Amino acid sequence: NGWINTDPGDGTACKPFNVTQAPLYAEYYPSLYDIYGVELVEKSDDELAWTYAAYQFMESRPLDAWTLALPSCIDESQIDAERTTAGWSIVEDSGEGGTGLRGIRWQTPDGVPPEGSTFTLALSRPYPTGAGMAGITMGGAAPVSGAEPIAGPTCADPILIGNQTEAPAVGLLEVRKEVQPVNDDGFFNLAIDAVILAADVKHGGTTGKHEVTAGIHTVGEGAGTLTELDNYDRSLRCTETTQGTTWTPDVTGEVFVGEGQDVVCTFTNIRRSAITVIKQVVGTASADWAFSGGLGAFTLPAVGGQREFTLLPPGTYPIAETQIDNWALGALTCLDPDFGTQVNLATATATVDLDPGETVICTFANVANAGSITIIKQVNGTPDTPWAFDTSLGEFTVEATGGSKAFANI
Repeated sequence: NGWINTDPGDGTACKPFNVTQAPLYAEYYPSLYDIYGVELVEKSDDELAWTYAAYQFMESRPLDAWTLALPSCIDESQIDAERTTAGWSIVEDSGEGGTGLRGIRWQTPDGVPPEGSTFTLALSRPYPTGAGMAGITMGGAAPVSGAEPIAGPTCADPILIGNQTEAPAVGLLEVRKEVQPVNDDGFFNLAIDAVILAADVKHGGTTGKHEVTAGIHTVGEGAGTLTELDNYDRSLRCTETTQGTTWTPDVTGEVFVGEGQDVVCTFTNIRRSAITVIKQVVGTASADWAFSGGLGAFTLPAVGGQREFTLLPPGTYPIAETQIDNWALGALTCLDPDFGTQVNLATATATVDLDPGETVICTFANVANAGSITIIKQVNGTPDTPWAFDTSLGEFTVEATGGSKAFANI
């Protein structure tokens, strides 16, 4: 009881087939006196880390390298370099004396001990176990290689042939939406396996938890009513809540959900922002006005004008105007909704604090035929500390015995 027949011909449509299973251990005999082995010794519960051991037996010559074949869906961008055992490279080992495998290779120029050396392949997303290949190379300048089947990561779940239970293995999958700022007016559609399960949601929206068969599923988001995704910085993070494992899926949005797992994937959209730089001029300038800083180098016309910078990610953007002789920066103001932007008239610099969805407008006003101000400090007596001044031109000090401070081009 508890089983159903999946043969559409009720037993008459069955045909012979061969099932190839991937072993956990492979052994190699590249020559009469050399024996090597590769073994899958551990796979993490979150299916992100695969640990193998490479062996070199008895009086075998040193193992030069070994290679684990990778399926077409895994390339270098999928490898977590910080957690993967150092010394790896991605190879197409198809040359003379090669293993004929495309995959990740570790060089072992000093060989490995009989008890084995372990090597961990860490991936940025989980993959199920399937039939793979591993190869070894020895012989130094005259390389000899061998390749044998072994268990490894695969692109899709193994296909089980035969009867299935009436209750297939399942897990839970949920897609959530976070938006910055939280009061953003954008609308978004959330989908699982290309089916929209939450339409026109805002910050805090969710598909709710959906029961899915164990295996690979796809999560996605789309633009809702009157919304353009290009107006946002976007990211995706997934968490398996029963174990607390968190990872970033690749651009396909494919997510592996294991039996009994509860996976929550969150799309975060940060509204891009804008900065407008305005130049006001009193007088007749002979050259354009030059600016530099976080927005890059740009100019505004000699007579004045403005430039808008849109679709900017939130962050800090310094904007500095290049000073011109006989001109003074008479005023520098920035209109910032949360007053986070700082201005320094003395250095002609505005440091814009740009928040999600914010527009900041900075105005540089220059005046021709600038003058100068000199502040002189005279002292009667013998003080022991400098004199401090706080002015609209900035803070400064004068020596304790007296002195002066000059400001030109004002």
